[in-house]
Amino acid sequence: MFSRVRKTIDLTLLLVLAFPAICASIDQISNVDSISTDKKPGSSSLSNLRGIEREEKYADEFWRKPVNVLLFFPRNTTGGFLYFTGRGAYHATNPELIAKIEKFLYFYDRRLGWHPLLMLDSDLLPEAGAKGFYRSKRFSSSLRGTYTNSEKWKGNSEFQWLNNSGIIHWDAVLSAQISKRDRKFYGIGKNPLSDPRSNFDPNTVEEMGIFVQRRERIQFKIRIHNNRLWEYLLKSYFQNRELLNSELDGLPFDNIFDSNTLPGGKLYQSRETYYSEIALRLNKMNLKLLQSSWINLEFYSGYLGSVENDGELLRAGTEFSISTPVLKQNRIVTTHMALNIIENLNDKIPVPFTEYPLHPCFRGVSEHSILRTDNISLVPTVEYNWKLTHNIGGFLFTDFLLVSETINNLSVENAPWAAGIGIQLSSQGHVFLAYGSEGIRASLSIGADFGKNDRLEWD
Repeated sequence: MFSRVRKTIDLTLLLVLAFPAICASIDQISNVDSISTDKKPGSSSLSNLRGIEREEKYADEFWRKPVNVLLFFPRNTTGGFLYFTGRGAYHATNPELIAKIEKFLYFYDRRLGWHPLLMLDSDLLPEAGAKGFYRSKRFSSSLRGTYTNSEKWKGNSEFQWLNNSGIIHWDAVLSAQISKRDRKFYGIGKNPLSDPRSNFDPNTVEEMGIFVQRRERIQFKIRIHNNRLWEYLLKSYFQNRELLNSELDGLPFDNIFDSNTLPGGKLYQSRETYYSEIALRLNKMNLKLLQSSWINLEFYSGYLGSVENDGELLRAGTEFSISTPVLKQNRIVTTHMALNIIENLNDKIPVPFTEYPLHPCFRGVSEHSILRTDNISLVPTVEYNWKLTHNIGGFLFTDFLLVSETINNLSVENAPWAAGIGIQLSSQGHVFLAYGSEGIRASLSIGADFGKNDRLEWD
C-alpha cells in the first residue's frame, strides 16, 4: 500500500515538472500544422521555431558594422590572393604540365636547355632576355643576356667545373660580363641631402641623380667544402668601369652632383680595379637546443685596389640568418642580417662613391637604386615563410636599411623601411608587393637572381 502511494506521488511530481515542456511541444506541433498550409511570404516556419535563420545579435553590433566596412577590402584582397595562389600552386605542380614545360625547355637528355629571363618592377622599365646552358656531371656552361634599351642591357658567359668525389669537394666558376646599367644615386650618409660628402650641386633642387655605367668584368670563384657544414670561398675579379650621363633622362648627372668634387664622379673616364676576397660559410647547422632550427652564417674580407693607384680599401662583413618553425614545420620565421663595411686604406684619397656598400637585400627599392650608402651598411630583415608546394612558397617580410659612417652611430632613426607579401618560385623567381618609406613597389622576376649579398655581383 505504501509503495503504491509513493509511486503515485513520484508520477505526479514528474508530470508537474514536465508540464511546461509538454505544453511547448504541443504548441510547436500545432504551429507546424498551420505552417504547412501557410505559404505567404514572411510567415513563420519551422526554422523560425528553431532559430536557424535569425541573425545572432551581438552586444557590440553598432561597432561591428563600421569595422566590417573598413575590413571589407583587405579581407577580400587577402582571400583572393590566397585563393589564386593556391590554384596557381595546384596547376603549377600538375605532372602533365611540368612534363610539357620540360619538353619545351630541355633537350639531349636534359643536358642542353634554356629558360626565359623577365624582370618587371614598378621602379624600372621591363627587362627581358634568355639563358641557354649545357651541363654534365663535372662541367657546365651558360650564356645569358637581357635587354631593355640602349642604356640597360647585360651579357654574361659562365663556365663551371665540379668535383664531388673524394674527401674534399670543390667547384670553380670562370665568367665574363659586359653590361650597361642606369643607376639612381641619392647621395652618401643617412641624411644624404645634408651630408657634405654627397657633393650636391648648390643650384640643384633634385634629391637624386641618374648615371649610366658601362662595365667589363672577368671574375673567378672557387668553393671548397669537406663536409656539409663548412665552406671556404675564394673570389676575385678585374673590371673596367666608365660613368656616363644618361641620354634618356632629362637631367644630366653632372648638373645634380658636382662631378669634379664627388669622389669617383668624373664622367667619361675609365677606372680599372681588381678585387680579391676570402669567405668562410657555416651553412644550415642544426642547433642542439632547437633541433628543428638552422643557421646560415658567413664572414668575408676582401681587398680592392686600383690600377691607377687612385685608392685602395678593405671590405669586410657578415651575413647571418636563423630560421625557426612556428606552429608547423612548414611555417618558418627567419631573422636575417647583412652587414657590409669598408675601410679606406689611403686617407689621402677619398673612397669613390661607386665603391660604397650596396643593399641588394633591401626590397623597398629596386637593385638599381643607391638609396643609402656609407662606410657601414646594415640590412636587418624579419620574414615569415609558408609552403604552398614543395617548390612554391609564400612570404611576409619587413626590411630596414641602416647606414652610418661609424658603427656607433647606427640607428633606426629616419631609416628607410619596407614591408610586404609575396610568392617565391623556388630559386628561379618571385613576385611581391611592398609598401614602406619609399612608397609602393611591385616586382616580378623570373629566372633572375634577387636579394643576393654577393660582393662580386654588385654593379
